[in-house]
Amino acid sequence: MTKNAILLVDYAKVLQRRDGMPRRQAVIEAGRTRLRPIAMTTLAMIFGMLPLFFALGSGARGVLPWLAPSSAGC
Repeated sequence: MTKNAILLVDYAKVLQRRDGMPRRQAVIEAGRTRLRPIAMTTLAMIFGMLPLFFALGSGARGVLPWLAPSSAGC
């Protein structure tokens, strides 16, 4: 989530500098423009990790130590 927030703030600053938008309008426009890519990236990561959460086989024990930190974004 942190990277997405940085991209959102950076795009708002670009809109302020390039188009001379007021801060509030630039933040709203950046949110409208960047919401879909941010949501798609987040959902892809969540759905990609779902099989790891439900791993039940004999090799599942090796996945558990790194699953919690990687899913929490650490």
